[in-house]
Amino acid sequence: MGRLGGFGARLADESKSLNIFWLKKAGYLSGSSIGTITWKLGHQEIVSCVIAIHVFPPDRFIRLTFKVEQPSSKKDQTTDYKIKITTTPCYFGGVRYWFVCPLIHDGIACNRRVAILYLPSGASYFGCRHCYNLTYKTQQRHGCRLYSTFSKYFDLCDKTKDLQEQVGNRLWYAGEMTRKAKRLMKLRRKQLASDSLLDNWDCLH
Repeated sequence: MGRLGGFGARLADESKSLNIFWLKKAGYLSGSSIGTITWKLGHQEIVSCVIAIHVFPPDRFIRLTFKVEQPSSKKDQTTDYKIKITTTPCYFGGVRYWFVCPLIHDGIACNRRVAILYLPSGASYFGCRHCYNLTYKTQQRHGCRLYSTFSKYFDLCDKTKDLQEQVGNRLWYAGEMTRKAKRLMKLRRKQLASDSLLDNWDCLH
């Protein structure tokens, strides 16, 4: 997948973006779907991207096909590649979808689970804001707190899954709930609160 070159600090607000919550709201995450996304700046069309999405396990992905302007050659380069989609379980059943950042930096794949991927000016591959060193004009609205929430949510899901595998069906011993089972219940309550928070954020985007 895309290898990351040298990108200095830049604004995420000025980059094209793919939002997993928007794709869900638009009905793209219900199976296999094909559509077109167009990014605009004001009334000027910037680029159109054909997307094909497949969310059936085990091979979940979004395929992107679009043209990237190459100023040096004065020709457009057609770019066609897949980005992996992964899931985390929701408290009341079902799953929540996330992109897996496809960028490679210094020979190491990023593989972060993220809700939004960005395509800065001059780039050919969508990637996470960490890889592209992106910042926001309004950090309070879009930036630090949002990504801190995602990071904590992923950590919570991983801890809940690991502990669930350890506990299995052994919730009780000698008529009392085990310590691990109590910890699991506590993690599940936290996940429920986090799911509610992300659902509310989903409704706004």
